[in-house]
Amino acid sequence: MGLAFILAAVTLSAEPAPAAGTIPPEKRVDYVNRSADRLKGPNAWKHYRRADDAFVWIGELADEADDADWANAVREVEMNSHVLETAPAWSEAHAEVIEDWLTANEKVLKAIKKATRYTRCHVPVDGRNERFHRVANTAIPTELLYLSTLMAIKANDCARRGRWKEAYQWNVRMHRLSSHLQQLPFRGKHGMATRPEREAAALFLALLGRHYRDDAPKFLERARALDEHRCPDAVIDEVEALRARDYVEACHEWAEDSTRHPDLGESFSSRRAWDNSRLPQNVYRASPHTSLDDLRTAIRNNSVEQELAVAKKLDVLRSEWNARPFHQAWKQRDAFLASYCETMQTAPGLSAEGCSFIDTYQAAMYRELTNLHRTAVDCVVAIHEFRKANGHLPKSLADLVPDFAKTPHIDSFSGKPLIYHATSDGDDFTLHSVYLNQVDNGGLHAPGVEPGGDFVFWPPPLRKITALEP
Repeated sequence: MGLAFILAAVTLSAEPAPAAGTIPPEKRVDYVNRSADRLKGPNAWKHYRRADDAFVWIGELADEADDADWANAVREVEMNSHVLETAPAWSEAHAEVIEDWLTANEKVLKAIKKATRYTRCHVPVDGRNERFHRVANTAIPTELLYLSTLMAIKANDCARRGRWKEAYQWNVRMHRLSSHLQQLPFRGKHGMATRPEREAAALFLALLGRHYRDDAPKFLERARALDEHRCPDAVIDEVEALRARDYVEACHEWAEDSTRHPDLGESFSSRRAWDNSRLPQNVYRASPHTSLDDLRTAIRNNSVEQELAVAKKLDVLRSEWNARPFHQAWKQRDAFLASYCETMQTAPGLSAEGCSFIDTYQAAMYRELTNLHRTAVDCVVAIHEFRKANGHLPKSLADLVPDFAKTPHIDSFSGKPLIYHATSDGDDFTLHSVYLNQVDNGGLHAPGVEPGGDFVFWPPPLRKITALEP
């Protein structure tokens, strides 16, 4: 069937959602599973689960190897695996290792093909007899993120052999994996779920740089076919409210009787030790309580509803920050962080779990970084299409509108168009974002999460390590 994707119809419950406080703790996991499973049709999850079960780590090949040189080559590939998604060439030894690794994962790749044909991907929260807040944090199958790396390397292997259409098809599957993961109703984990999409965008640009296909726009359409089925914000808000209530209620039960939910006390103690030794002043230190007895007393002096009222205030702060144009919100992140922490400290239970804010903060950054990758990919394709139609590159990105782009390609971190320059000979161009420091550094590529440079999209910044060169 190849990539003849099977699209299923969407069905949303017409019944109004019950208030979080009316759902008994023992029924919350089942309720969330019903709310999150919004689509009809075959479930891609069963195939992803098979892929995960059959996955062979590349390091396992080294453990089983008889030849020491070959085993060392395996270990080098594993150590440098993060560069393989965009490395244009591999040494002969590393190519042999990768071929063996892909062969060992043939069943995994077949399962991925099946999974990415489907629209629906429901990953049930496991733990019917557990408190919801405890099992919700494990609901994202992080192992699936390694499948994205496998797909990227498979695509690169196809490209190395000149099988370009197949390479692009594997790129489409990477994007669809990300869309599947974003059907899950947990806001804080969507930053993790968008990683395959950013990897797919980087690989797509690398493939375009090595072999531009005239049907590249169609591959983009196919890659994004599942985007409309990602979990709606309304469902996510409902689930997050339920998780907050479940957590706060558990905190109050623990404060009254420390033998109930002992993991909360252990978690708080270990977090204090880790925070004080390693972290700067931030929301991880939002809790003003220095001992478990102090924390339990503070929790007992507040009611569940008082803490949940603070949680709603935090949601308002987050919503107001997210409603601003991101380049403005990003400039105000320190003031936002201070206000958020100050508000959180008025709720002892929530402040003890201050790290939940990091999910919110990073999720916003990763969401915009993902949007930026999408914008850059669209922009690069539009530039190539312009050149095909006109025989030369555009003088500026404004030339792309309206024939090759409906709207200007805006940099999320500046609020202005991406920075584009045609080379002096007119044969190529550069495209970059000002990125986290919101300053144009002349195309100095610094893709880390610490401000300090630009994010270059074109020419594709192929990351190279000497050991991986031919």
